[in-house]
Amino acid sequence: MKERNSYIEIYRILAVFSVLIVHYNGWFLGGLPDGFDFNYPTAQRIGQLIIASLCACCVNCFILISGYFSIKLRAQSIVKYLILLLGIYVPFYCVDCLINGKPFLFLDLVYNCRVITRGGYFVQCYFMLMILSPILNAFIEKYHKKSLWLILLLLVLEFYFDCIKGNDRMGFTQGYSVAHFCLIYLIGRIIFVYKDKITEVKRFKWVLLYFAFAGVIAGMYLAGIRFAYDYSNPAVIATGVFSFLPFIYKIRSNKIINWVAGGTFAVYIIQVSEPAFSFLCKMDKMLLSGNAYWLYLIKSIPLLVGFFMVCVLYDKLRAWCTQPVLNCADKLIDGIKSKCTSSTT
Repeated sequence: MKERNSYIEIYRILAVFSVLIVHYNGWFLGGLPDGFDFNYPTAQRIGQLIIASLCACCVNCFILISGYFSIKLRAQSIVKYLILLLGIYVPFYCVDCLINGKPFLFLDLVYNCRVITRGGYFVQCYFMLMILSPILNAFIEKYHKKSLWLILLLLVLEFYFDCIKGNDRMGFTQGYSVAHFCLIYLIGRIIFVYKDKITEVKRFKWVLLYFAFAGVIAGMYLAGIRFAYDYSNPAVIATGVFSFLPFIYKIRSNKIINWVAGGTFAVYIIQVSEPAFSFLCKMDKMLLSGNAYWLYLIKSIPLLVGFFMVCVLYDKLRAWCTQPVLNCADKLIDGIKSKCTSSTT
């Protein structure tokens, strides 16, 4: 098995941690208002504005990594994905009932076992991206560098129909869609195709462009542009791309970094699942109400780092407990494949 590039694994960790930060400092607090109140520019609103602008690309970042390495669709990969979700949703439902005194209902348990339909947009869109990945990979392999122009055309179309026109019929839905995931995946693949040319550019230039486009996002919000923080906003996509490029220059493997990065997907799922979600909301409001905003931010850092690592440790324990099930599934799938192969020969 090929070792993971720890530089990109660091980026994976930062991407998921950014999701946690932007949720904690925005969504959990009710989100940013539709417009900035210039009459009362509080430290909280300015802080939320800066953090949201720097972290708005977080979900796109995660998809870029998938595109860069390409998803290798296998039946075992799908089973592993489903078992991971099952190992979070079902135990967390039971714990939520136990902690909060909620009635344990069989229908609710069944609902949590239906992990794809139970999951939010990211779970469902990523699952569909996995299914569609062989088609996307084949497209890049066939057209290679020529595909760049079609990807740019798709970016323009997404910007026009989704951001400018607000037309949901095209299926982009502010970036909360399979169409957007496929587009970002293709961008990740084209970055891989052009990586030799990209790495000829000094890394600090990509960093400067990242901060420049984060400034553009902030400016768009201050100007009252409604799609400023949409995942489909070209400026948001640009911050994702330019934040990713500095990490592709070198290859190095570090077991600790790779070990932590292996649990990041679980962090994403757990932080929006009960009772973890309610815990974060409660801590968020408690720290904010009892401290000045700058002190709230300082105190929140160890809380979020601790939460992140607890989620990673839980996923490692979950993986260890479910490994026998995964092994049985692998044997069953291999057996079906061998029978299918023998029947066609």
